[in-house]
Amino acid sequence: MRKAKKALSVFLAVLMLLGTVPLAFGADIVDSGTCGSNLTWILDSEGTLTVSGEGSMYDYYSYSDIGGGRTTAPWGERVQTLKAVVIGNGVTSIGEGAFASCSYVTDVTISDSVTSIGYRAFFECSSVTGVTFPDSVTCIDDCAFQHCSNLTEVMIPDSVKSIGDGAFDHCSSLTCITVDPNNADYASDDNGCLYNKDFSTLIQYPIGNPSTIFTIPNSVTSIGESAFADCNSLTDITIPESVTSIGWFAFSGCSSLTNITIPNSMTSIGVYAFEYCSSLTDVYYIGSETQWNQISIDAYNDPLLNANIHFMSRPTTDQTAQPTAQPDNFGDTPHQNFFQRIIQWFKNFFAKLFGKKS
Repeated sequence: MRKAKKALSVFLAVLMLLGTVPLAFGADIVDSGTCGSNLTWILDSEGTLTVSGEGSMYDYYSYSDIGGGRTTAPWGERVQTLKAVVIGNGVTSIGEGAFASCSYVTDVTISDSVTSIGYRAFFECSSVTGVTFPDSVTCIDDCAFQHCSNLTEVMIPDSVKSIGDGAFDHCSSLTCITVDPNNADYASDDNGCLYNKDFSTLIQYPIGNPSTIFTIPNSVTSIGESAFADCNSLTDITIPESVTSIGWFAFSGCSSLTNITIPNSMTSIGVYAFEYCSSLTDVYYIGSETQWNQISIDAYNDPLLNANIHFMSRPTTDQTAQPTAQPDNFGDTPHQNFFQRIIQWFKNFFAKLFGKKS
């Protein structure tokens, strides 16, 4: 009995000792708290913030909304020490603005229990280079990764059913968005562009793509909000006759854009669609001046309206020699896709031969 008591005393002494000195093989806990009804967070001395428990995170907001520059989450005072974020198994959602302006975070790990990523959750996380979404994620909210300036590649799993406006907007290093071909709601092409499943809406062009000329696929009927915003490499864009609408901020800040071809199918151009397109000099409109005046062009599109508008005209430069942006997986079957490519090749060949544009 005495030996058992002595062993217990030694064991308790060791526990007390371990509690008063740094662990030899791990980091110290420097801060902790709650971030959900059943969630806790721990920040260690190496800069890793781990969220644990079960359920959804609280929503926060970013001081960037009002000119400050950090999240109102409880770790907001320590954003300069955060290097990595780990969302543990059991967490079902990442709250709004949770890690906004955590500009020193380089690594983000999301467990396969997470189903939604909130509005501006990782807004201005400028050091993050890549994020892997687990197959559990169904919703990526508006502006979730907006202004993540070092984000280079995004892979969308087949589970995602909703991607909000501007989710990957102003990500200046983004060169490719890849969507799992089994996704029922979204798709991508070999240019790294994000579309809805039937390629009728172009949602996001990868801002970091170095190409200077882009021809929008003939399947597209609408250009989404901020789809080409800040695409500074693009100088010439051709919009096919299938497109009827251009969303808000669609080409805003595309400062190298000098020429754009607009079809007579266009019915509306949204607010700020061409704002800050300071180099835009020529607009080639396929229709007549009367048709042009019937287009609903919203406010703050002065660069478009002040450019030289060429009616019933196409650019003299033969842009058909450039590779088209027709999606790799467009069409119902691989055989259809193959024949579409052959047909397009002949169209481009004869267009070049006779000086016309297909």
